[in-house]
Amino acid sequence: MSKVSFKCPGCGHNLTVRSGVEIKSVDDIEGSACTNCGRTVHKDDITKQARDHAEKLVRDMFGKHFK
Repeated sequence: MSKVSFKCPGCGHNLTVRSGVEIKSVDDIEGSACTNCGRTVHKDDITKQARDHAEKLVRDMFGKHFK
């Protein structure tokens, strides 16, 4: 299984989710708490991090092809 690493939006602590095992959709994350600071993690937090990561991958890919 692939692992997707996310950070707690409150304290920056690593939150690791195993894709397809515990979490089947971003909706499954709603209301979970950071084990470090206790902040409630919402699906919008994870969606933003995933979107930011995807944008970085695309920028990196285009950067390699358009030098």
